[in-house]
Amino acid sequence: MKMQSLSVLMLMCVLMFTAVTDAGASRGQIRKILGPVIFRHIVCYSCGAHFGITKGWCDYELKARLAKTCEQAGLGCSYRNMKRKKLGRVKYQKNPKPWCKHNWVRKYF
Repeated sequence: MKMQSLSVLMLMCVLMFTAVTDAGASRGQIRKILGPVIFRHIVCYSCGAHFGITKGWCDYELKARLAKTCEQAGLGCSYRNMKRKKLGRVKYQKNPKPWCKHNWVRKYF
C-alpha cells in the first residue's frame, strides 16, 4: 500500500473521531481508543468484496465494536452520531482496492 493512501485513510479516521464523542475526551484519547475500530471499518469497506464480505456485515461489525469499545472506555459515542455527522465517510468498494491482496489486510477479516 502506498504511504499516500494510508495517510488519506488515517485522515479520514481523525475526522470520524471528532464526530463520535460527547464525553469531552481529547482528540488524542479518541484517536488512541477508537482508531483501531475505525481503521478496521475502512479496511472492511475497501477490501470486503475481495474476501466475500458484504457492506451489511461491515456495518454490523462497526456497530458492535464501536458500542463495546465506547462502553469500555466510558466515551459517549455511537454509530448514530458518526452517521449523522458523515465525516470521513468511506463508500463500500464493489471493486476492491489493489492493496487488498496484501497479507496485512487478512488480519482484519
